[in-house]
Amino acid sequence: MRPSQRLLRPVVTLLSDSPRASVKASEVLQRLFNMEHIDMSRHHKSSDINRLERNPIEDDALNKALLPYFRRGFHSVGCLDKGSGTIFHLLSLACDTRNTEHSISAEKDNERMNYLSLLSITETRISGKENVIDDCIASIHGTRDIIARHMDKSMLNALKLLAMQFLNKPITPHHITSLDNGLPLFLFPDDETLKTDEKSGQVQSKLKLREIVIPFDDESTYPNGLTLLQSLSNSALPRPKTGLFQWTSTSKLSANGGFTIRPLPIAKVDLNVPSPSIIFQCESLDQVQSEFSRHAILNKVGFNSMTPGQLMVNHHNLQGIDLRYCQSKELSSIFQEAQESLMAGSLDDLQNVNVMVKGGNPQSVGENPAASPTRVDSMNGLGDCWVEFRANLKRPMGYFEGKSRRKSVQRTVKAPDLPYE
Repeated sequence: MRPSQRLLRPVVTLLSDSPRASVKASEVLQRLFNMEHIDMSRHHKSSDINRLERNPIEDDALNKALLPYFRRGFHSVGCLDKGSGTIFHLLSLACDTRNTEHSISAEKDNERMNYLSLLSITETRISGKENVIDDCIASIHGTRDIIARHMDKSMLNALKLLAMQFLNKPITPHHITSLDNGLPLFLFPDDETLKTDEKSGQVQSKLKLREIVIPFDDESTYPNGLTLLQSLSNSALPRPKTGLFQWTSTSKLSANGGFTIRPLPIAKVDLNVPSPSIIFQCESLDQVQSEFSRHAILNKVGFNSMTPGQLMVNHHNLQGIDLRYCQSKELSSIFQEAQESLMAGSLDDLQNVNVMVKGGNPQSVGENPAASPTRVDSMNGLGDCWVEFRANLKRPMGYFEGKSRRKSVQRTVKAPDLPYE
């Protein structure tokens, strides 16, 4: 008897601040990008817990990775982009391995923004079951095992994670994998998987994942000595255009599944590594703006008289990642960077606090939950001729060349304030 073919489903893992923040981010992704919730509690025995808060993962490899130094668990929330067949996996540090739903209910619902960061992009081989959600749950379990194999399991890292959680500080991908300068973890599909020709009907979806843009420092390397660009170039991923790599999905959800990856090198003078960009394909930007403008702040970027450009999404539950809509059907070798990239080579102390935040008159914003109130800069009226000198003293590494002067920071992505001709 011929065995059933094992299909490929890509999983994009985003690191979140907390289990509650992961739940909120998942809800916003479902609302704004037409994703389907992956119920991780599908096989959970308890029935009196909210379906978004139940998490049956207790004693898997990821939760056991740092034992006996670290007894906290890692909470997973998932949602499925049906158009591309990609799973978005939101991973966060929980307070208790065996009672994750209790840690969510006990968590303070403060107004702090949720900062997401790109942890990994991996492929998982699934059995091609008729139930898509069961396959998605198996894919998330497989991704957790992959992350566990690449986690820094030292006692020092476990103590660092405990200290970060105790101080209510966000955990970055570097704290999990210890990769150089927060590089994302990759597990590329092999040649045999990419040659798979799975015929299936295409899902009629208004939105689908189109592209993931990953800024990187060309001096940051993986343990094998390769940079991010070299790792992508050495993989079997096809290249539809110069500078783009096609990550194929052979799931039964779509005939043209998958997405493209765009590695984006930063400038040598940049002090910070900008946030990754996740771009979704849509039918019309005008339709998206009229439909979702009350749920999030939408800003145009890269538009002119010849091209419609893209729409950037600003929501307080989806900070740290540049999310966009794009209506163009053609791939391009050109990418319009956000304000964060333009400010990467400047000192934060020399910028007004509202430079990287969407300001504006609260009365004109109305009841928009994504609006960020304008903040008052403490340096207003206090500037002098020594401001730049003092700012440089706080960042002395700016005087030296090399990757030690660049790091990943959490900022609010904003459209560039540039005049368009």
